[in-house]
Amino acid sequence: MSKIVRTIGILFLCLFLASCVQKNIQPPFEPVDLSQKFGGKYQAKVDKFLVIFDASSSMFMDFNKEMKFKQSKRTLNNMNQTIPPIDIVGGIRAFGPNPYALNEKNPLLYGMNKYARADFASALNTVATTGGGTPLTTAMSIAPGDLGDTGKAALIVISDAEDVGQGPVEAAKALKASYKDQLCIYTILIGDAPGSKEIMADIANASGCGFATDYTALNSPAGMADFVEKVFLEKAARKIVPPPAPATQIDSDKDGVFDRFDKCPGTPVGLKVDKHGCPLPITQKTSIELRVEFDVDKYFIRPEYKNTLKEFADFMNNNPDLVITIEGHTDNAGAEQYNQKLSDKRAQSVARYLTSYFKIEANRLKSVGYGESKPETTNNTKSGRQKNRRVMAVIDTAR
Repeated sequence: MSKIVRTIGILFLCLFLASCVQKNIQPPFEPVDLSQKFGGKYQAKVDKFLVIFDASSSMFMDFNKEMKFKQSKRTLNNMNQTIPPIDIVGGIRAFGPNPYALNEKNPLLYGMNKYARADFASALNTVATTGGGTPLTTAMSIAPGDLGDTGKAALIVISDAEDVGQGPVEAAKALKASYKDQLCIYTILIGDAPGSKEIMADIANASGCGFATDYTALNSPAGMADFVEKVFLEKAARKIVPPPAPATQIDSDKDGVFDRFDKCPGTPVGLKVDKHGCPLPITQKTSIELRVEFDVDKYFIRPEYKNTLKEFADFMNNNPDLVITIEGHTDNAGAEQYNQKLSDKRAQSVARYLTSYFKIEANRLKSVGYGESKPETTNNTKSGRQKNRRVMAVIDTAR
């Protein structure tokens, strides 16, 4: 009798273990605290990121005894838990079942907003099923509308890449041609469909600075931490701070009023102020200093101007009645008509940055390009041409 009982017990144990294997039960994910690795001295490597999330019908199929869709959501949730608090803009574009049928007018699943872990997780959890084809090429082709044209960006593609052909690779090459060194592409393969590994590798390699990985490599705290570190973070540069001037002589905003007397700090250069350092009433167009310079043939905002733009945004937020015109300029290298378009893009780039990152109302900002027609200094020297590749600001009126 005891032998029969023991045999039945062993059978139940075997069935239990088999069911655990079949269900592919995952241990709780405990993210690595990357802030400890960097000693708290890290910074965002990019200004923004966009995840292209494949929720198509093929993601319903199993890989290693588990639905691929579950693996992709787990990967993104683990990534979300691992990203430390950083000042960055994020977004998710999903394709699959309605209401996520992909088109240019469809809103993003999340973003592009200032990244917040809880909001990212909530948006991701709204996708509960799979459906439809795999329009990965379309998702990548419309990515510029999501990413915009300013700042460094990371594009993360998570997909099984099943039956997508070479379209996504060509779309990645087009993105590289458009964004150049401002965009890196990273791919996360879910599954093992024929040719999918090669396709995902080609997509990542097209950017010249990204890489391809897969679910297995990221399905551990250490693996995910390595991915997050490489995509999002870099060690903060050591800042050399010059010795401070005597407190009685500091005039941070250069308005002629020392800081200890200045009741309106951060006033842009060019505005007339009263004895307290506060702007006098503006009755006519006034040029003020919002100087942003650009690289040759570029309209991307360089990282060193982030603080300048933040200070200007603070000034606009403190003066909500002001309407500003952003003026774009170029040097005289290249065709005049091309330079006109380039100056327009530079002005639009700064205006879009102010609205996207600092929530300045769009109707308070105008943008205009003057091409090469208004050089600030000579175009006969390298330093002169650099100064002429600029954006300036003009206060139009108080609305």
